[in-house]
Amino acid sequence: MVDELLSTWFTPWFPIEYFQYTYYCIFLILAVLYISKLKPVQLIHARENSFLKDGTLHNVKSLHKMVIPPPWCWSSSFQIIFFLLRNAWCDRTVNFITEDIKTERGTVKLSWAEEEPEPEDPPILLFLHGLMCSSDDLPGTSFIHAAIKRGWKVVVHNRPGHVEKLKTPQFSLFGDWRDVDVAVRHIKSKYPKSHVAAVAFSAGVYPLIRYLGETGSSSKLDAAVSISGGIKLEDSLNNCSLLFEQIFLYKSKEFFLEPNEEILVKHDKKAFDECIKARSSESFMKACTPFITGKKDGTWEDVKVLLDPFPKMLEIKTPMLFLNALDDPIVPHTSVLPYKNSIFRSNPHLLLALSSTGSHCPFLNGCFSPEDFSMTASLEFVAHQVQLSSLRKNAKNVANEFKLRKLHKSFLPPNISPRTSILRKRAPLGVVPVNVVKENIKDV
Repeated sequence: MVDELLSTWFTPWFPIEYFQYTYYCIFLILAVLYISKLKPVQLIHARENSFLKDGTLHNVKSLHKMVIPPPWCWSSSFQIIFFLLRNAWCDRTVNFITEDIKTERGTVKLSWAEEEPEPEDPPILLFLHGLMCSSDDLPGTSFIHAAIKRGWKVVVHNRPGHVEKLKTPQFSLFGDWRDVDVAVRHIKSKYPKSHVAAVAFSAGVYPLIRYLGETGSSSKLDAAVSISGGIKLEDSLNNCSLLFEQIFLYKSKEFFLEPNEEILVKHDKKAFDECIKARSSESFMKACTPFITGKKDGTWEDVKVLLDPFPKMLEIKTPMLFLNALDDPIVPHTSVLPYKNSIFRSNPHLLLALSSTGSHCPFLNGCFSPEDFSMTASLEFVAHQVQLSSLRKNAKNVANEFKLRKLHKSFLPPNISPRTSILRKRAPLGVVPVNVVKENIKDV
């Protein structure tokens, strides 16, 4: 059929022989494009880092595997479409118990998965969802089921405006690191014996990184993972592809502004109107400044203090894995690669795993039943780090117990009997002083 059309349209100008190998040419081009995606995951880290010493690079096997996308879905845009359809049609629902934590700025909402793992004191995995997502869609729920199956107790931090209408005129597309701090402290106070790790997706990465940088060595997390997250706030606003930027603008106005118009207009009508008129992601975010800071006189610098993780990345002391793809249309390689030396090769606690394929969050791996490479790698990473943290904690407890025993013994009197003190010296019988014997005889 195609040959007949080609001969009809092009024969007056080109011989039909030029088109008899059309199928082969198309197949060859697609094959070359597909094969160009098949490259091993590139690991970028500091030379003197903890991941070489603690066995992370050896034990997290997924980081050394090649990500092989489905031949029928190797394009980054196709991966996102398939990923969203699969999450909508195939993912199993999860039942949650909601917990509200009151703060000065409002409410921090946590959703605990009802399904419990078998261990008595299981490790806790905190999820930070993506933009316009929630505990019911991180994106998807496959991560939650996989984590519970592996023995994790799962909790999701729902950002303001993502689950229900706003109760205060304050929201942020990317979140607030102070809310993450409140959530982590609450989890640790509720389960003081459990280890806690965090996995963040896309927009949820920014408050997590900022939290780790702000808290430094006092962070309550044992490990963290960033999936398709950026490094710098301005890059995330300027480097996104035009198509997804327009989708982001349209959906953000529909998701955040329309349901909360009354409370937002009452707080700052001028800012609300500027948000509606915005035609780029950067102008939209800057127009949202009064709603992000909660103050009418808030500035863009105040916003960056709350959201931008870049200034604090060198202060992170918690082991953290970054999973990014070169073909990501939302967080492209231009948002990550410029910082491989200044950030990832300078901070020994950061590990960047850069795959040639994966798009934005899907990381499909396999032909007919593709799995998420990001899910396998992230769960292996946090599990390994929690095991290391548990070993360090046990070793520290044993060492402290040994020191206490040694200190306790130093305060005890010498364990020597008065009647046998002389005999303990093992002196010959004839050498025993005579006056001692005489005193004993007199006492009798």
